[in-house]
This record gives sequence, C-alpha cells and structure tokens, in this order.
Amino acid sequence: DPWGRIVIEGGETPMLLTAEIELDEIQEVRETIPVFEDIRKDIFDF
Repeated sequence: DPWGRIVIEGGETPMLLTAEIELDEIQEVRETIPVFEDIRKDIFDF
C-alpha cells in the first residue's frame, strides 16, 4: 500500500504470499506527494 499499511502478513514458517495492489492508487499518491521531484539524480539512477 502506498501509505505504508500492511496488505498481507506471513507466519513464522516459510511460505509464499501474494497480494493485489492498486496501481491507480499508487500513481495518485505519487502525484499527491511528489517526492521524486527533489531526488538528486547525480546520486540515484531512476
């Protein structure tokens, strides 16, 4: 989840977990909180 909420939890034994994510919601949050505008491109390669 783009807000940091846990969408799935596993137990203590090894297991495969899958979760559905809402790509539209992620895009909306990225537009609302434009953190990538301030990123230093000389340090990070996006």
